[in-house]
Amino acid sequence: MKNIYFIALILTVLITACHDEPDWLGDNTTTEGNHFPVIGTLTASSTTVSSGGSIELDMRYWSLDPIRETALIEKAEGAADFTIVDTYPYTFNFNAETQDEQLIMTYIAPAVSDTSEYEVGARVINENGLTRERTVSITVLP
Repeated sequence: MKNIYFIALILTVLITACHDEPDWLGDNTTTEGNHFPVIGTLTASSTTVSSGGSIELDMRYWSLDPIRETALIEKAEGAADFTIVDTYPYTFNFNAETQDEQLIMTYIAPAVSDTSEYEVGARVINENGLTRERTVSITVLP
């Protein structure tokens, strides 16, 4: 019976020893000491919208380095890259209670003839040139 417990203990140690911990500092800084912006959450007021209709995107974010602007981006299903729909210059609105900033962006859906899938989101751009993107998927109805 002691052997079974010993083997279980050894297996547990071996399994946890192979676990790769996330490197938050390495993922969010560069060797020059610059910091990436951090997007905590990005939520859409709805995941379906009619052509020409609008939805609100609520982004919670922060950065240790100064932020230059935020770009509202979109990409149609099958498109190669995101296009910039609108830009928002940075304005300070830090909330001490939640320890982040909030930006509410209005996205106006394009006119479509068939039901289409889009990725819409935000790209936060720091003054040091480092960026972070977060997107949500929406369905645009004709």
